[in-house]
Amino acid sequence: MINMMVEALQQPVVLWMVLAGAVLAVLFEAYKASPDALWGDILGDESND
Repeated sequence: MINMMVEALQQPVVLWMVLAGAVLAVLFEAYKASPDALWGDILGDESND
């Protein structure tokens, strides 16, 4: 297990893919919770419509 983690850190492509996957997962969960609020946050819409 430790060896796999060390290998992943030595190969930046793997690390970036894991990070991108995590970000996409968080965005997907936020979208499922409230699509309008998510896009408002991303686009900087401060209105309370």
